[in-house]
Amino acid sequence: MISILVADQDIKFRQDIEACINVQEDLTLLDCIVEQDQIVSAVKKYKPDVLVLDFMKPDYVGLEVVQTMTKQYMNARVIVVSDICHDSFVSTLAQCNVDYYLIKPFESSLLLARIRQICSTLRGINRIQQHYDQRPMADRLVEYFLLLGIPSHFKGYHYLMEAITLVAIDNSWIREITKRLYPIVGRTYGTTPSQVERSIRHAIEMAWDRGDIDALNQFFPYTVDAERGKPTNASFIAQMADIINYNLREG
Repeated sequence: MISILVADQDIKFRQDIEACINVQEDLTLLDCIVEQDQIVSAVKKYKPDVLVLDFMKPDYVGLEVVQTMTKQYMNARVIVVSDICHDSFVSTLAQCNVDYYLIKPFESSLLLARIRQICSTLRGINRIQQHYDQRPMADRLVEYFLLLGIPSHFKGYHYLMEAITLVAIDNSWIREITKRLYPIVGRTYGTTPSQVERSIRHAIEMAWDRGDIDALNQFFPYTVDAERGKPTNASFIAQMADIINYNLREG
């Protein structure tokens, strides 16, 4: 069970995260802190696995908490959430050994995936990935899925969004798609790994059966030929993650 402490003054954010965490079997919410001067004492009291922290305005006051956390409570992982996206701010977070920085707004499922991800890896491997966690990644995937003909009401649509995002950030996920990737997507959406696999396969088949042939040729030039068949789940996810990474780097 992963224990989480949330420190954020935004009541809507706290309510959304609390509702999302409370239906997860492997996550527990210890408390929601609304006063900055109570954060460090709450960490000392609860000893959370993960601290989700904002309090960056005004004047980055939350950075003092981050610095205290990373020096005195090395076992706790820190995820900073904020709408600040200045390079100097992100660099400062990296220097403070923050595990992740998510730019608001974002889907609650993305935060849960990041919590599970950093708790399943050694501290220090997955550091700041701010440029991948911005809204443009989700926007690009929505655009690409529309072109490919993957309906947004399909469960596989949402599972693919989550899986591609994870692989774009850390491509080691694709090497253990059955053992790691499907299970973490399943836990995020409250379903089984086998259901994740089937739903993703169905979404891909829909694209190949009814999607735009020009778009398919653009994204998957070597797999549209009928004799070659459809791409596997792994090859589809890996290719889309590569495309996302390339296009975000190129702007």
